[in-house]
Amino acid sequence: LAAKGARVLAVVKSDAYGHGLAEVSRALAAEGCRDFAVGTVDEGLILRRSGCAGRILSLLGPVDEAEFEALFQDPGDHGPLVPFLGDFDQIAHLGQVARRMAGTAQVCLKLDTGMSRLGFTTDQVPAALDMLTAIPNVRVALTASHLATADEPGQADYVGEQARAFAASLALVRAAYPGA
Repeated sequence: LAAKGARVLAVVKSDAYGHGLAEVSRALAAEGCRDFAVGTVDEGLILRRSGCAGRILSLLGPVDEAEFEALFQDPGDHGPLVPFLGDFDQIAHLGQVARRMAGTAQVCLKLDTGMSRLGFTTDQVPAALDMLTAIPNVRVALTASHLATADEPGQADYVGEQARAFAASLALVRAAYPGA
């Protein structure tokens, strides 16, 4: 996939599904993978300490004080640790931590475009962006959603609705954070 020009992100959560987080990530990096997704910030820190130099996304985002603080650690020559943020409480806590931390944290804004499980709905995106842009040392670097029925051929219309909702929200994010 990487040879075809795609930027591959390997999901290696839960100890690479029991196959060994560090070992699997090293093998994937040797094949050209630069980005990795883990379940928790703590698992991302474990992956970083194993020598992984790529960008690491935490799908669940930070859940405790130490994990929020870890987002501001200087990655040195490595890519950042980027958590998904999907609710207002996470943003509020991030703002509290950011006020006393040096450095800049990057985050991924999790959008709910129709799965109805996690993330900000299209109507909530402006308020989420208002909160985030008020935190000077936090930057939205990525935006993501989960397509609820992308693997069901009979649901193409619903996937199209989700794509339109994502595009509308993404336009708002890009206006606030060019390049996100």
